[in-house]
Amino acid sequence: MIFFIVLGAGFYNSFLALSQVPQELSNWVVGHGFAPMTVLAMILLFYLVFGCLMDSLSMILLVIPFFWPVLVEVNGGLYQMADGAGFGMSTEDLKIWFGILALIVVELGLITPPVGMNFMVRKTLASAFKAGTPPAIDAGKNFTVSRPRLKACWTSLGVIVPGYTGTP
Repeated sequence: MIFFIVLGAGFYNSFLALSQVPQELSNWVVGHGFAPMTVLAMILLFYLVFGCLMDSLSMILLVIPFFWPVLVEVNGGLYQMADGAGFGMSTEDLKIWFGILALIVVELGLITPPVGMNFMVRKTLASAFKAGTPPAIDAGKNFTVSRPRLKACWTSLGVIVPGYTGTP
């Protein structure tokens, strides 16, 4: 099943390369002069919302072809070094940094109530163990259980994002 998702993503990437949609999107963003952190905040918000609705592998494979050219152009181009870059880092560092950020936000979306997919799995498993009774796990209890994880994820984002952008 995962192989078919990766195969479909390969065909999808080929279509996007031929249609030039990601390049046009990046030209549009650069043309409007959005600040790099504004673009990053919009991308991470998109990942957070879609993390509640989709599984992580499908979502990452679906939207990275759109977001990566935008981030590269906002940073200053494909061969940009750290000096003068929009995010204050080279393109090689940007790959690693954005990969970590995207992973954190996607997983944060998976545990975010009320639609987080991990909560749906937990609720289904609880009902399977109590055959014939309604599930005893509601959204309030799910949020109470996930509150420490949510705080840890938000704290890590607060440490990672300003640390690489040069802001104190």
